[in-house]
Amino acid sequence: MRPRPSAIRTTAAKVLAVALVACVGSFAARAQPIDPYRGQTEWNPVDSEIPALPPYCRASLRPQQYPGPSTGDYGCGVWINHFCPALVAINRARNPLLPLERRRYNLQLADDHLAYTRRHLAPSCRLAQELQLAESRAKLTHSFVK
Repeated sequence: MRPRPSAIRTTAAKVLAVALVACVGSFAARAQPIDPYRGQTEWNPVDSEIPALPPYCRASLRPQQYPGPSTGDYGCGVWINHFCPALVAINRARNPLLPLERRRYNLQLADDHLAYTRRHLAPSCRLAQELQLAESRAKLTHSFVK
């Protein structure tokens, strides 16, 4: 007795589906998440990150492209150079497309940069409110990057 043509098609479809799932599963297990930052650190963000930063950070991180007052022009002392990398790291920590482990890593970098900046902040710094706002954003980010 020969199997019905519909039974052959059903069996063939099941075999194909199992093979496809196995193949996709093996590729997915080995797939690495795409790094939108192409290995760049928070000290040298990719060009697409720059517009999300305040003008003084754009001028600090890309002085040729964004002339104007940089963080050094606000009476904060030389250690304010950690502030803009902190903002870059906060933005990366808030990126939902990154794996949670990378988001946590970036948030820790941001915390470290912000603490360093706070410890060395000159009393005359005109970016003190911006620093406080960034610290609040980092604290808020901790609530959803656990």
